[in-house]
Amino acid sequence: MTPVVTSLNLLAQVLNCSYIFHLISLEGRKNDYVVSIADNGEKALELFDRYGARLIILDIMLPGLDGFAVCSKIRENMQRKRL
Repeated sequence: MTPVVTSLNLLAQVLNCSYIFHLISLEGRKNDYVVSIADNGEKALELFDRYGARLIILDIMLPGLDGFAVCSKIRENMQRKRL
């Protein structure tokens, strides 16, 4: 699933439940958000590093890095960028 970034509005979704993802994805796209998809924690970090995000919907029960680890790494990266 390759993300397409065509707008300043970005909704990054990292969900391990395809039904919930599908519903949120449809609503986001209807409201002109670009939706990036990651099915594991490592991919989520890669997408965030590449595209950034204004909103991340993060499942804590991800394969690989769980949602808590992903959140911690994003915070660490953002703090490093501020320095």
